[in-house]
Amino acid sequence: MPPIPSNRFDAMFDRYQTLRRELFGKRASEFMRAFPLLAEEFKRFKIRRLEEARELAPDFNIFRVMGVERDEVRLHSAMLAHLLDARASHGQRSLFMRGFLTMLSEKLGRTLDKELFRRGWSVRTEVVIPSTNPNVSIGRRLDIVLSSRERGCLVVIENKIDADEQYDQLKDYRAWMEKQRGTYSERILVFLTLDGRNPKSDEPTEILNLSYREDVVTWLSDCLKEILAPRVREIVQQYLGTIRNI
Repeated sequence: MPPIPSNRFDAMFDRYQTLRRELFGKRASEFMRAFPLLAEEFKRFKIRRLEEARELAPDFNIFRVMGVERDEVRLHSAMLAHLLDARASHGQRSLFMRGFLTMLSEKLGRTLDKELFRRGWSVRTEVVIPSTNPNVSIGRRLDIVLSSRERGCLVVIENKIDADEQYDQLKDYRAWMEKQRGTYSERILVFLTLDGRNPKSDEPTEILNLSYREDVVTWLSDCLKEILAPRVREIVQQYLGTIRNI
């Protein structure tokens, strides 16, 4: 095959450059004509955003401001325990506890005794128990403990956002709960994480996995519809926003 003459390459390159200049010129002129309209639209959008921020503050979140979005103890355990306590200052009585027990019933695939949905629950945090493992010298701390002696039910919630499990942690929890069988015939160990993953420190079949992003969001969103106090509704909405963003 004979070689292509160099003048053919030069001609092709010149044509390419001409077409490129023409195309760029057309696009540039079209852009320059449209730019004032785009600038005006952006200005109106910016004004609307400023007005919305002033009236509604959609991006304001008190938990983000305080820097506690991922704090297991100071935010998540404290918030959940407070909501679950029918006697707490939220004033919604057993609304959150009833919703939580309904969720547990659905997750366990069985109907819990109706008596459990009545008042009489104790809600505690950071409950210290002894470790059954000789390699662990200090006691364990149960994040949230829900108990009703009258109705014979004990629920322990292990709350994990970022921290890893300790050695045999949930196995110790389950052993301690087993010792409470004389008082509590119904014992439920909950492993609460962002995504509902299986635990590493005990057999998954012995534990109920719950997810913040699905289970807690669904539970609190359902409760939100029945909250009467505007201040509580606003805080729960901000807390739900926090969960969705972590």
